[in-house]
Amino acid sequence: MNSKIKIFAKFLNLLTLISGVTLALTPFILFPVCDALRPDGTHMLCFNSAVLISIIGALIALLALIKIKFKNILIALLALSGWVLPIKNIFIFGLCADLEHDCQAVMMPKAGMLIALIIIISFINLILNFLSADN
Repeated sequence: MNSKIKIFAKFLNLLTLISGVTLALTPFILFPVCDALRPDGTHMLCFNSAVLISIIGALIALLALIKIKFKNILIALLALSGWVLPIKNIFIFGLCADLEHDCQAVMMPKAGMLIALIIIISFINLILNFLSADN
């Protein structure tokens, strides 16, 4: 049974890697946010949030490649921050006020689904790590 758990954990790790890469590509390639600039020529908050989500996706993919203790907890927390930080208009992150813009209507719902998947996979993998450690 221990070998089956380890094989399934490796599969979940691969799924986390794929999900992290997909999350990193979501804001600019798969479901791009608008690239409109403010009147002063700077990027809007949704662009900064898209950069944040891409970085978080890349970090999740990197953690999926690295074998470190408690990485599943780190992955879950990173994924959760990718959802919480853009929703709350804090510092340099946020989304457009118009719910029909690409960042609100398309990118964030798709990123949210990936983030939920990553969190679920991370917790299942965490449980499997505890089960395999007992045997």
